[in-house]
Amino acid sequence: MALDAIAIKAGIPAGQLEDLLAGKAPVMLANKLALSTGVIQAFLDGMVHPGISAPLGLPHAGLQPLADRLGKGGRIGFLFGFMLSGGPQVGRRVVVERPDEAGGEEE
Repeated sequence: MALDAIAIKAGIPAGQLEDLLAGKAPVMLANKLALSTGVIQAFLDGMVHPGISAPLGLPHAGLQPLADRLGKGGRIGFLFGFMLSGGPQVGRRVVVERPDEAGGEEE
């Protein structure tokens, strides 16, 4: 898939997608999240600002360790995937089942 087609799917100009892939905060992503590019750039650089957690739909306490483990390339990919998913969706809930709650037989 051409970079232009991916940028269209992500809802940003190809130049801003190139910026993200180069590790620079895209203005349109910051706008979608209602955050400054500085907060997005800090995340890309490994520092998790408290304001970024809610728009990403993740608890702040878990986001810093995740950002640390992902490394720079992983954080870029994380935001890239977030953009491709359509970004923040108000009211969307994710339910995660624990293995003991998956309906298996009790021992």
